[in-house]
Amino acid sequence: MTLEKIRAIGFDLDQTLYPKSQEIDEAIQNYIFKEIADHKKCSTKEARTLFLSHYTSKSGREALCEIGIPKTKASEIIQQALEAADLSKYLKPDERVKRLLKALRSNYSLALITGSHKDNAEKKLRLLEIPSDTFDIKIYGNVSKRDGSAFKKWMSTRPELEAEQFLYVGDRVSTDIEPAIRLGIKAILVGSEETICPQVPRISSIIQLSRELDISRISRNL
Repeated sequence: MTLEKIRAIGFDLDQTLYPKSQEIDEAIQNYIFKEIADHKKCSTKEARTLFLSHYTSKSGREALCEIGIPKTKASEIIQQALEAADLSKYLKPDERVKRLLKALRSNYSLALITGSHKDNAEKKLRLLEIPSDTFDIKIYGNVSKRDGSAFKKWMSTRPELEAEQFLYVGDRVSTDIEPAIRLGIKAILVGSEETICPQVPRISSIIQLSRELDISRISRNL
């Protein structure tokens, strides 16, 4: 994928600006187990076994769908779990991420486009020690990514740019990648094993973004 024309970069927050970890997964999954138990009318223990039997080879959303929860509801549960889980014990600043964002800001217009509500998102940014003003525009969960509204709002702030000059970086195919590329926005998938078309680059960590953008002066300093 050609990224030379990129002028604006948008970022998801959860499990993009910070990585997945076992502790974070467990905090999120406890909420998911309760939702499955309510939906399937079973115990939390049974819900846990059911979810994990699918989760080993699927994303969280895909695992919920395999269990029989509709796609839209599955995505809502994942986002609600991210909102409800107390991640304050697990979110730690990463100096490499902070340096990357600072360097990118000198070359690109940056945006935060997250499914988290404003208060929750700002709390997470503080825990990660990422200044809110790193981002020229911030779009929160009251504007949907899934239907493209959040991406259209982002694009409207830079009317002089073409769709192909925008790049979005996120970890979920259904809410981050697919809605963006339907609008002509370039996209990169972070740290996910979800199935995606081969034209979309996949990176294991946001730190690898400098490689995809071929910014050697940034890479040398990380």
